[in-house]
Amino acid sequence: MLYITDHPNERDLYSLMPDAHIIPLLWGDFVWQGVWTGGSSVSVCVERKRTRDLINCIQDGRHLKQVSEAREAGYDHIFLIWEMDPMIRPGDGGLVELRRGKNWETLVPTFHHARIDSYLFQLQLYAGVHVFKSLSNKETARMVQNLHKMYTLEPEHHVSLRTIHTAPPPLVELRGRSMHGSCWLGKHQVRRRMRAGDHSPDVLAWSWSGISRRLD
Repeated sequence: MLYITDHPNERDLYSLMPDAHIIPLLWGDFVWQGVWTGGSSVSVCVERKRTRDLINCIQDGRHLKQVSEAREAGYDHIFLIWEMDPMIRPGDGGLVELRRGKNWETLVPTFHHARIDSYLFQLQLYAGVHVFKSLSNKETARMVQNLHKMYTLEPEHHVSLRTIHTAPPPLVELRGRSMHGSCWLGKHQVRRRMRAGDHSPDVLAWSWSGISRRLD
């Protein structure tokens, strides 16, 4: 069950997340119970920060206080989604600028954009908060929904990483394949052939993923 805060700042997401349940939340903007390794349960808390709000939180330490309180409340995995504002950018001197009409003006009081990067880097490294960047409220809604969906399945049952990386077959299978071209030879048959002294160059050469090697 995905829950979203009833805070007025998040009302623009309600129509984009019709399946989320709107309730008062003490911590975060989105929370749910997820599935983790071995079917265990974890509590997930996601905070959404627009650029102006993020800058204010960096200055007054409010976000770090929120993270600390969420940890104490028992949330296992904490995320921050920085929803970037196209009307705010780093200026030539590195200061944050706001767009007003056709012009860009330096934010007052001044704030160096590098402090945002530094804060987010340290937040991940030292506080264990997972940070994502979003370009719009639609992207934020999509990211939260996909993140929630990911937590409905144990990590060991996800296939994305296995699709990206598949370990090569055991060496004995590679040898068996080389003996008969594209055909696979059973492991036991390969072992018998090797034990019988069949160490000819053709047997000891194999090709996998377009790379040929010799095993002697």
